[in-house]
Amino acid sequence: MNTKGNRRYGETENRIEEVLLDLLNKKSLEKVTVSDICASAGIHRTTFYSHYEDIYALMDSVLSKKFTAMMEQVMPEENGTSFPKFHEFFSFIRQNKKFFRYYLNNGARSPEKDIFLPDLLLENIKKRLETKGYVTGEELYYHNTFFLEGLKGIIRRWILRDCREEPEELCRIIEEEYNPQRRDAKEIFFS
Repeated sequence: MNTKGNRRYGETENRIEEVLLDLLNKKSLEKVTVSDICASAGIHRTTFYSHYEDIYALMDSVLSKKFTAMMEQVMPEENGTSFPKFHEFFSFIRQNKKFFRYYLNNGARSPEKDIFLPDLLLENIKKRLETKGYVTGEELYYHNTFFLEGLKGIIRRWILRDCREEPEELCRIIEEEYNPQRRDAKEIFFS
């Protein structure tokens, strides 16, 4: 029996998600139907709906799983570098740019969710920022917000420009912007 949590259920879910990614390489999500997915995955509509409420829930699941898997590989060791291995992060986005382009243009359901950043990345950045000695939790919040909104903006611009720059270039930009020793903020903003 194909019940939630068993191996067959998980295999079916993986197959549905892979079919979605394949279809997104051929057409936009608006043109992908449950029937398309069922035909390509070799499943019945009731099977699809036992896994997902609709196409958008499927998309959210794919995005969450892909990001989480990627984050588990790119997060620094506790005693390692200060920030995630952004090269792998940007390489992943480039490999899946059609999916992320769709998500940026159509997938957001609210302004807060316009670019998904996985909890694992958010937790790691918060932990790293806390070690920098901010005076209050609110100060940490502002720094965290500044960094994450900047990262979201970089991702958005890069995808909209069809990922022209190499991941190494984006890594260099982030390092340069977020290293306070390299620039004097007063000089940049107030001169």
